[in-house]
Amino acid sequence: MYNGYPETKEEHGKYVLLCLSCGCRHPTIKTCSNRFCDYCRGGKARTQSQRMNWVLERAQVKGWDTWYLLTLTVPGTEDIKAQYRTLLDSFRRLRNRKLWKRYIRGGVYNLEVKRGRAGDWHVHIHCIYWGRSISYAQLRHMWKSSCHEMQWQGQQGTNLKKIVQPVGALRYVLGYIGKNDMSMVDQVTAARGLRSCQLWGTFGVARGLLKGFEREKAKCSECGSSIFFPEELFEGMYPDDYAWLRNQYCNRLEQINAATARASPVSGGCCG
Repeated sequence: MYNGYPETKEEHGKYVLLCLSCGCRHPTIKTCSNRFCDYCRGGKARTQSQRMNWVLERAQVKGWDTWYLLTLTVPGTEDIKAQYRTLLDSFRRLRNRKLWKRYIRGGVYNLEVKRGRAGDWHVHIHCIYWGRSISYAQLRHMWKSSCHEMQWQGQQGTNLKKIVQPVGALRYVLGYIGKNDMSMVDQVTAARGLRSCQLWGTFGVARGLLKGFEREKAKCSECGSSIFFPEELFEGMYPDDYAWLRNQYCNRLEQINAATARASPVSGGCCG
């Protein structure tokens, strides 16, 4: 353990999820509060990927076919939380500029966190946006103006590429979520510094496209069901009791969905 954060799978601990449909046992690692953990980040990355892919798929249905991949950086600092705020404040000012609104309609973005060789933090934005063509010189000028008086020391601050398939660019961006070359000390520092900070988002006309998103639930590899309970709850029970408990669970879920449907025009269904 390092400052209360587990470093190995053994220190995380395990528990077993039991499928209520077929009784199959699924050993699962316990997650920790370190969002950069080598063992826990996979689940977070999958959920984030599902959200961003949901937005891009609906954008393509609407006929948004001209996409660009934009990377925005700021000079490194020793305070990761301060750099995070500076980066997002600068990005907000950039999106409020008239020239930006004239050429760029909306998109999704993801933040990458790295530790520099000199020990300073580098938080930067990977953004997939839809809009008209804008010159790289104009975009770089807008970005540096939005960052106010920073000491760039020859850094470009921007990188722009036109892309054909936004889903392919999404895989490129999400690749930064899956990889992790930070030491345990840096992971804990970043996790504490960016606690409760959102590392992805949508902007412009893409904001409304996230409506209706539901995270894809894990499914049993044997029967495809998505109803699991911790095995420890079934001590003293026989497999024949699983069907009864499953029915109780689904009946209660239908009651909740029915109550939600009466309160809202959007309703959900029972998971299988």
